[in-house]
Amino acid sequence: MVCQLYQPTVRVGTREILAPKTNLDKQNKIRSKEEFGILVPMLNNEQCEEELAYSIIEILKDDKIREYYSKKSQERIKDFSKEKMMKEWTNLLEDN
Repeated sequence: MVCQLYQPTVRVGTREILAPKTNLDKQNKIRSKEEFGILVPMLNNEQCEEELAYSIIEILKDDKIREYYSKKSQERIKDFSKEKMMKEWTNLLEDN
């Protein structure tokens, strides 16, 4: 079973995971469909909850979107495999 990623846009991490080819400093003002998931902007709690709920309902109702993000999440998880992370950390530590 694969879970889709829905995250409020925060300064670190979320955009890097869901939209790695975009400007990582960008802050969303509106909900956006990105390569690996849907980014929900940081708004007041009620607005954020509404945007998040809308995104979840949309993916539950739309088979094409759900299938797309399911496949993309399978692809993206490979970027965070134990082997890849060990290699990146080893390279980082050896370079310093």
